[in-house]
Amino acid sequence: MDLLDPIDLTERIRLGQNALLGGLDPSQGYMPYWNSRCEEGKLVAFRHGGAWDWCHDVARGIHALGMAEQATGDSVPVEVWSALADLQVGLFADDDLPGCPDDETGERFVHLHNIREAAHALAALIRKGDPRADNLARRMVRKVLAAVDQEGVIDLGALSPHVSEYTDQPHQEGRAVDAMVRLFRVNGDEAALDLADRMTRFALARCFAEEGSIREEASTHGHSINAMVAGMADLALLTGDADRLLRIKAIYDVGLPRFNSSFGWSQEALNHYNLRGESNNTGDLLRLALLLGACGWTSCYEDAERILRSHLLPSQVVEVADLPDDEAAEDAWSRRASRLRGGFSFPTPNDLLVDGNAPLTTYDITSGAVDGLCEARKGMATCMSGVPRVHLLFSGAAAGMRVESDLPASGAVRLQGEGGVRSAMVRLPSWADPQQTKVTVGGREVPLRVYGGYAFIPMESTGFAEVTFPMAETRTVESICYQRYTIQWRGDQITAMSPAAENRPMFPPLVS
Repeated sequence: MDLLDPIDLTERIRLGQNALLGGLDPSQGYMPYWNSRCEEGKLVAFRHGGAWDWCHDVARGIHALGMAEQATGDSVPVEVWSALADLQVGLFADDDLPGCPDDETGERFVHLHNIREAAHALAALIRKGDPRADNLARRMVRKVLAAVDQEGVIDLGALSPHVSEYTDQPHQEGRAVDAMVRLFRVNGDEAALDLADRMTRFALARCFAEEGSIREEASTHGHSINAMVAGMADLALLTGDADRLLRIKAIYDVGLPRFNSSFGWSQEALNHYNLRGESNNTGDLLRLALLLGACGWTSCYEDAERILRSHLLPSQVVEVADLPDDEAAEDAWSRRASRLRGGFSFPTPNDLLVDGNAPLTTYDITSGAVDGLCEARKGMATCMSGVPRVHLLFSGAAAGMRVESDLPASGAVRLQGEGGVRSAMVRLPSWADPQQTKVTVGGREVPLRVYGGYAFIPMESTGFAEVTFPMAETRTVESICYQRYTIQWRGDQITAMSPAAENRPMFPPLVS
C-alpha cells in the first residue's frame, strides 16, 4: 500500500474488525488469543495468554467489535456475539466484580484494571439488547463507588477479598473514567458519572501538576495514562467544566509529550525507556485530540490527522503477502496471515516489530486502536447550526455531505452536499499557504474566507465545491528515547524516516 494513496477510514476499520474476529479461537468457544508473534523474525502460531484472555480480552473484543459494527454496518456473526456475551457475563459473581480463576491456583481473582474493560463491554451489550448487561453494569459501578470516597481514594477493604495485585489508581480503577462516561451515555446511570468525577478529582489532585506535568502517582503504564486523560476530557466536555478542560489541555501540552511523539508514537511503559510503543496508546491519544478539537482547539484536529496518517494507520498490519496463510488442523496455525490482517501491536516510531521476537498483532491493542479509528470516523465532520464542518481531511460521507480527499497525494478536497446543504466549513492545515489556497463552487472560483482555521464554502444551488492547496514538503528532526529521527513530511503524512527500520518498516528510509 502506497503511503500517498487516499485513505478510507471505514475500510481500515473493516480491516481491524477482520483482525478482531480472526483473533478468536472457535475451538475454545471464541475465547480470544492474546497475540500472534514472531520468533527470530518468523510468524508462529496464535498464542493464548491464560486467565487474561478471559478477564481482559473478551471485554476488549466486545467493545471494539461493537464500535466497528456501528462504523461499518458489517454485522458480527450471532454465534460470536452470543459466545463473547456469555463469557463476559460469566466473569461476575456475588461480589459484583469481573473476575476469573487464577492460572496457577485456580482461585478467583479480580483485577481492578479490568473495571474499564467490563464497563466498555457491558455498554456494548446493552446497545445490543442483552437483558443481563444493564443490571450487571449498575451493580459493578455501585460496588466500586461505595469503596471510593469523594476525593477518589479507594478503600480496598470495602471490596471483595478476591481483589488482587493493586498498584496505582490510574493503572487500576482510575483508567475507567472514559468507560464510565460512555456507559452513562448508553444507560443514563448517574452513578457512573459520579464515579468518573471522583476518579478525575483524584487524578488532577495527585497525578498531574497544575502546569500539566506528570507526577509519579500517575504510574508508568502509558495506555492507562492516555486513556484516563481522554476520559477526563470527555467528562469535562459533557459537564461543561471549562476549568477542568484547561487543566486537561495543559496535561496534553506539557505532560503527555514526555512519552508521546509529535506524530502519535506512544511509549508502552514509562519505566522502560525504550522504543517499544503501543498502538492502543495512540488510539487513546487520538481520541483525546479529537475531544480537545471539539472543545474549540482547532490545532488539536490537525494533531489528530497527523496521528492518524503518520502513526496509527501505518502501524496497522496491512501487507501480509509474505506471511504463512495455509490451512491447518490446529486453529492456532490456520490461515494466520488472512486472520491477523488489520491488527496492531507494539511498534517503534517506524517499525511494526520492535525486534524479531515481538508480537506482530496483540488482541487488546487491536481493540484500542480500532476504538480510536471509529471515533475518528465518527468525528471526521460534524454539523453546527446547520452548517457541516469538516475537521479531518479524509474521504467519506458525514454531516450531510460526501467528502472526497486526495490527500496526501495532492491537496484537493471535494464536497458534495446532500439534502439541501447551502454552506460548509473545511479545516485548512496550518501548513497550507492561504495565498495559494483556492475555493471553487460549481466550477467557479470564489474568494477565500477563513474563520477560526476553517475555510467558509458557499455551496449554492450546485451543492458541489472544491478546496485546493499545494502540499508542503518539509523535513524535521525529533528525538525519541534518545534516538534521533530525521523525518520527511508531505503535509501531515510521514513519507520517509531514518534511521531505517530493521524488521517490518512502516516508512522507507530517507534518501539524501
